[in-house]
Amino acid sequence: EPAMTGFRLLHVPWGLIGPSKTFVDLPDPRARPETQATIAPLLYCDDDQKVFLNGRIDTLECFASFRTRLQESRRTWDLPVPLRAEEPQSLRHATWRSDIVFRWAHGADRPAHWAEDWGDLAEPGGPAYNFLLAVLARMQDFEAALSDSKDPWDSVLERWIDPKVDRDPTMDILVRHAQEHRVRWVDIAEHPRRVLNRQRELVPLSRAQDLDTKCMQWLGRQPGETLAERAGGRQRVLALARFENRNTLENRVFRDLLERTVGAAREYLLLNAGRESGTSRRVTRYSLVQQYARECRRLSLELAEQGVTRATEVVQPNYVLLHDDRYRHVWTAWQEIIRRERAMDDLWRWQRRSWAEFCEATLVMSLLAAQSRPRLVAASPIFIRSEQRRGEWLLHDDPLAVITHEEKGWVVEVLGGNSHDVPDKMKEFGASVWLRVSDHAGGEYKYLPVWTVHCLRPDISLADLVESANEAYRMLRDKAMLVGAVVLQSMLDPHAPMTMLHAEHVTGFAFGPWDAQLPDALGSIGDDLSGRIEAAS
Repeated sequence: EPAMTGFRLLHVPWGLIGPSKTFVDLPDPRARPETQATIAPLLYCDDDQKVFLNGRIDTLECFASFRTRLQESRRTWDLPVPLRAEEPQSLRHATWRSDIVFRWAHGADRPAHWAEDWGDLAEPGGPAYNFLLAVLARMQDFEAALSDSKDPWDSVLERWIDPKVDRDPTMDILVRHAQEHRVRWVDIAEHPRRVLNRQRELVPLSRAQDLDTKCMQWLGRQPGETLAERAGGRQRVLALARFENRNTLENRVFRDLLERTVGAAREYLLLNAGRESGTSRRVTRYSLVQQYARECRRLSLELAEQGVTRATEVVQPNYVLLHDDRYRHVWTAWQEIIRRERAMDDLWRWQRRSWAEFCEATLVMSLLAAQSRPRLVAASPIFIRSEQRRGEWLLHDDPLAVITHEEKGWVVEVLGGNSHDVPDKMKEFGASVWLRVSDHAGGEYKYLPVWTVHCLRPDISLADLVESANEAYRMLRDKAMLVGAVVLQSMLDPHAPMTMLHAEHVTGFAFGPWDAQLPDALGSIGDDLSGRIEAAS
């Protein structure tokens, strides 16, 4: 049954029409195949039936849907990356009776949200996660530009080309917590809520006040007739002793909040490194979170010395967390930190889509940064989501931007991979972004596919990707409608130089959102695209 359905994991997007070596067939539902976690794969299905991942239908995100020349429906899906590389995933088609279970081999685990030993700018965990934080910082530049009522494309282009341009630290839930709760947390840590508990222990006879049934039974079994004789030579009896207990649910939640805040602050400080100097707003936000994290760490250690542990169980709030004047703020802040962590987990799962959205914005910036200096004539209104949705922050219509060169007479529209303005026969190419090219006279449309390949490991060869894409390009029948192709490979190493490779029809670029690579990448991509467009027009 699965072999007839034609499910395939695509290690590279152009595997839709490319050589069979780019496929990983899933022929047997009883098998446990591995997909090599080197490049984030797509899932290709030769029909439009429902697809279940881990038993749920809403786990996958549609990458592209189209019809073939025979009017047969096809669909490609984005696969989320598991938080743990060894975590198995189950896949099932609507027509199957059983699931196919597979796992990611040699993948990276999502790093923990906190660490016991914390420094001001200690890296949160690995090249892949730091890469995601850098992409997040770049996309938040759009939010900063819109909040300052500036043109997002001019403002963000200036920031991306010149790393020395001042950028404000981003607004985060941590900033609000530091502003509202710093004094409150100190007061709670210095005077935590205590309850009086009772336990049975041997106490001096003169201090014995409370006895329960078991204490009376113990006393009755002791030798002697009087109470003093039963107390023995040390004059001690088993009685109920009272003691103060600070390890209550509300204090455990409070300490868990402090530890999670330290981990979130590490991410924030790394995300905004280099933005801490300049205007008073920059100094205030960065230093405020930095000092707030240090205080949370100190308060957490003080609670640990008092015997307060972290909340590791599923928390069901008690009356104190819901209604106490001090601890109800703890409960609210704890829920907000949990939601922030879940958003970062979701960002890890959909990191391929984050790279694709960043590349779509990069293409607009690259065309504007080209030496021929084309002009932006129209752009879709951009809205920034309060939280990313499956790796994407920008909400806009297609085309994202329309760029023209008045002297040379060409017009380019930047379209999404699943845009309705892209013909179905082009969608078979599996591109993440399309450039639709025309001229001022209204000539026939031509297209330039852009593949955004996200690497989960740093040892991926750009030459192999370009060669495979070029082979797929030659296999396409309607080459007259294309003006070349581009591969944009993610680079996890922030210190490596930007790489550019040419093939017969395809140009490949390997870069990342880092200050050492992005300015060069914008100029090189823009010049290559302008040259291809001018040659076609």
